[in-house]
Amino acid sequence: MNTSAEARWIEQRSLRFEVGANAVMALAGFSAHVLTGSSALLLDGLYSAVLVGFSLITSGKSRNVVRPPDLAWPFGY
Repeated sequence: MNTSAEARWIEQRSLRFEVGANAVMALAGFSAHVLTGSSALLLDGLYSAVLVGFSLITSGKSRNVVRPPDLAWPFGY
């Protein structure tokens, strides 16, 4: 692989790991809230869920930004 393609692969891999880790933390926060009734644990779970959403958006934008220019976007994405 060339360095640019390798860098994109590493970035996508790390973003997938981030989504997975945040999803586990969100589920753990929600589960702990259900077991204990703690609002702080619910907030942690919700924060991790928001991070999952942002990570998915970032992953999509990261894939989109390397697309070549076309007629609709002549200067690139």
